[in-house]
Amino acid sequence: MNIDLASGPVAIVVIVLLALIVLAAIGAKTRASSASAATKALPYRLRPFLSAAELRFFQVLKLAVNGDARTCPKVRLADIFDVAGPTEGRVGHRNRISQKHVDFLLCDPETMVPTCAIELDDSSHRRRKRRERDHFVDEVFRQCGLRLVHIRAAAEYDAAKLREKIPLANDP
Repeated sequence: MNIDLASGPVAIVVIVLLALIVLAAIGAKTRASSASAATKALPYRLRPFLSAAELRFFQVLKLAVNGDARTCPKVRLADIFDVAGPTEGRVGHRNRISQKHVDFLLCDPETMVPTCAIELDDSSHRRRKRRERDHFVDEVFRQCGLRLVHIRAAAEYDAAKLREKIPLANDP
């Protein structure tokens, strides 16, 4: 019986080469399917940033503040407030505000420091869950010393009357 000592290492090299070829083929197939998935149509579409009611209010609000404030629509509470105090429970407190927003935030035009926020209250604000959410949001604003003004949604708004309801940085 003749045993070739070189056949063991050669067999290992052949097996390793075959494994590399198989892995390369799998990788190419995965990359190809990823590329085709990237070119498939995604289920997204552009939608209006503001509802028709929000847009009507926004246009009158701009007139009411007359350049005395920057108006920022749909601002998350987490962009206005931060969690103070010890780190224990920080994530839970942050999560409570991260998905909530106010309809409009008014800021000082020079410093962008918030001066007040506005909630446009439509019929959804009468639902129990929404009232609970509003109570929590009102309390966050109260404890942080930032005014939150609730305005009932309407078909029309008067800029002068609206101006009387909203505090601005340069108001006496």
